[in-house]
Formats: sequence, structure tokens, C-alpha cells
Amino acid sequence: MTYCVRCGGSISEEDEDVYGRICVKCLKSMTLDELWNFDEEESEPIKNDRAKMTPPLFWMHEESGRMKEIVMKFLEEKPLNENELKTFRAYLAQWVSDPVIYFPDKKLMVKTIETASQELLHDILDELLEHGIDPL
Repeated sequence: MTYCVRCGGSISEEDEDVYGRICVKCLKSMTLDELWNFDEEESEPIKNDRAKMTPPLFWMHEESGRMKEIVMKFLEEKPLNENELKTFRAYLAQWVSDPVIYFPDKKLMVKTIETASQELLHDILDELLEHGIDPL
């Protein structure tokens, strides 16, 4: 059994393979800046001070430039490595799960995003656009 380095909760082997040593609950509660700056080796808890009713974070506002590289690779249909894919999945999931955004059956879509291949993420983006959600 593996435990989340952020909250101490248990992590299934499947989730550990996808997300590393952080549980899905913590992953969903973290802002993009927290995700990009999170280091599993530093097990200090990270506080989420993001207001609950603000729009989702937009990739162009991220200051390190790492998200821009990931989005550009994705749009150019270049393969993303596992860490880039994990970050991109988390980015899309925070859009769908945000309380400000309406999307029918959010839980199913977030679960699909969390395990989606890069090819499937293109289809998911098309579906999001059909619902008026444009994370890119």
C-alpha cells in the first residue's frame, strides 16, 4: 500500500501508476501552480488558497512556460511524455470539475480524462468545445 505524500491517504496501485505518490483527491484540489511546483520528495503539505468560485486556471497565465510547451506539443500533435500527459490531463480535469463550469456528468468526464490517451484527449477537447468549454 502506498500513501499520499500530501495528505497521508491511501493510494491504489492503479492511481499510483498514473499520478505518482499523490492521491486523486489531493490532485483535484491543487491549483495548476501547485501541480507544476509539487515535488513528491518534499512531503510538506501544500495549502490550496484558491477561491472556490473562480473560473478555472488558464494555461497562458502559468509563469514557468512549462504548460505552454505542453499545450503547443499537444496542438502540434507531437507525443507528450508521461509527465507532460499527466499535467495535461490534470489541466483538463480542473476545467471540467470546476464549480463555475457546467458540464453534464462531470464525474464521468473527469474519470475519462484521468486515464485518457493523448489521442482520446483530442476527442475529449472536441466534446468540451461542443458544450462551450474552451480550455485551450
